[in-house]
Amino acid sequence: DEAQHMQKGIGIKKVLETMDSFKALTDDVETKTMLVGTYGLLNMSHLSDQLARRTTELHMPAYSQDSDPNLHNFHDTLITLLQHMPFQEMPQITANIEQIHRKSVGLIGVLKHWLLDAYNWALEEEAPTLELRHLDQNEPTDRTITPIKSAIDWGQFEYSTNREVTDESESNPKSGEEKAHTKRTDS
Repeated sequence: DEAQHMQKGIGIKKVLETMDSFKALTDDVETKTMLVGTYGLLNMSHLSDQLARRTTELHMPAYSQDSDPNLHNFHDTLITLLQHMPFQEMPQITANIEQIHRKSVGLIGVLKHWLLDAYNWALEEEAPTLELRHLDQNEPTDRTITPIKSAIDWGQFEYSTNREVTDESESNPKSGEEKAHTKRTDS
């Protein structure tokens, strides 16, 4: 998790060395290695032909409010998190799932921290359960959420653009090679 941080503050040569070390380790122990992180990880696997050839991208987007299954899964995750809060009464906040989803940007990490802040406030006042007012008082600010939304939008665009190039190269190898080559030389 957080594998995108491997590229922070170091030059391209060091990132390549690090990725080559992962490749060698994976070969030596004969196991698959999974790097998990934000969309910032997308560019790392395409720094060399060796890495690109051995990389499979698995897209795990934020839960979307536009999809009933996504919203249902987000709801189930919220309930699971609430069940782990040792209150006298089970919190009854799931009726506001759309609001909670919107304010957490559909990200479980944001939701978890938000719930933890609200939980701590509820404990301080010795509340028997977590209430909407605890969430409202501790909701993520626009200052926090705006860069997260921007990163998601950028990452989803980069991912979908990269997928289009890959899909085209599979259906038309010559065209795809030209586009992939152009994409690599432009970046």
